[in-house]
Amino acid sequence: MLGISLIKAGAARAGRRAASPLTVVLASFGLGACGDVLDVSLPGELQEESARGPEFAELFVTSAVGAFECVFGNYALVTGNIVDEMYDSGSLENFIHYDQRTFTKDYGAYATAACTSVWGIYTPLHQARFLADDAFRRVKEATDAQVANRNRLMGTAAAYAGYSYTLMGEGMCEAAIDGGPALKPKDVLALAEQRFTTAIDLATQTGDAATANMARVGRARVRLDLANKAGAAADARLVPRGFVKLVTRESANNTRWNKIYRYNAQERQTSIAVEFWNLTEGGVPDPRVDLNYTGTVAFDGRTKLVVARKFTALESPMRLATYEEARLIQGEAEGGQTALDVVNELHAAAKVPAFTGSTAAALDHLIKEERRRVLFLEGHRMNDVIRHNLGFPSGRHPFNERFYGNSTCFPLPSVEINNNPNLRGS
Repeated sequence: MLGISLIKAGAARAGRRAASPLTVVLASFGLGACGDVLDVSLPGELQEESARGPEFAELFVTSAVGAFECVFGNYALVTGNIVDEMYDSGSLENFIHYDQRTFTKDYGAYATAACTSVWGIYTPLHQARFLADDAFRRVKEATDAQVANRNRLMGTAAAYAGYSYTLMGEGMCEAAIDGGPALKPKDVLALAEQRFTTAIDLATQTGDAATANMARVGRARVRLDLANKAGAAADARLVPRGFVKLVTRESANNTRWNKIYRYNAQERQTSIAVEFWNLTEGGVPDPRVDLNYTGTVAFDGRTKLVVARKFTALESPMRLATYEEARLIQGEAEGGQTALDVVNELHAAAKVPAFTGSTAAALDHLIKEERRRVLFLEGHRMNDVIRHNLGFPSGRHPFNERFYGNSTCFPLPSVEINNNPNLRGS
């Protein structure tokens, strides 16, 4: 394991206004095998003035990766509870607001909680996108003589910036960047597309195939969100079979935990929702949603405890970008025979019966079923429900009898509105 450092930006400050001088706090992170360029170990605490030089270029990029990986775990868990992947089955009041969709702009835990808290979303997302953009800028300002692998580092920073903006664009109702005005999701996704384009260009120049393909999947994803189907398909077609980019996890630090495993299997604070129980294809159990029906109840004593076998430990990695996602994007973007071919390719890989319906039926199945099964618990479901109007849970919770609210995206929080001169009075 590598001792990797996270540079913590000044919480919501990074979201409310342009960057001011930062205190750089270095906390231990282990990102596993993250590649030669990002192999760094620098424990301790530094003031920003001490870490301005080009000799810290790798540190800043590695820190951006760590910040994104942290918030990705929170995002996948929280959005999985907002939609129909999981139920809250515990006693954590802050988390109940997500599960019941009663979070509002005044919900402080969502707005200001750090990534160490499972419900921290807004501040950690801004930290991740700020650190990635800032790392890119710092490396760009250096020279090739000062920083080895300079273009490769910039490509990595741009790719993670792209994913940070992607989660913001897909999950937030609006977003404000560095004290600017409120941006609609499509405007934030356009920023993500710009970062991915930069990442692809730089990674291609340096022969960094992993980063190029990670960014191609990301750009295909946001292009599909932006209804650019031709562009999405073009990117998706270039992703090679077998490609996977993982978000690394480990057990030593709660910012590094696989939090779905933690709160589902260990703490029993969440349970897999009934919409995912006993899924089959052609009468055959679907192994892509492999569940343990424990026969017991969860922490609340009421909800049936169903555990996902997808993750088996705190250090179980999570998938960020894959060939399978690229194929799903291509199938949705092109439709017709491509959609049918994609569905049957994925069925063959899962060893379930082929889909025998029409091409139109295959496209509908891809959108409504294949995506939720192949991408189960990977942070996609809320965006799919929004963009295809598939419907959020409503009425009364099947186990705890609480009623669902009306929130369907993360709002600009009051703390942002009150501290951003471009938003006051909104």
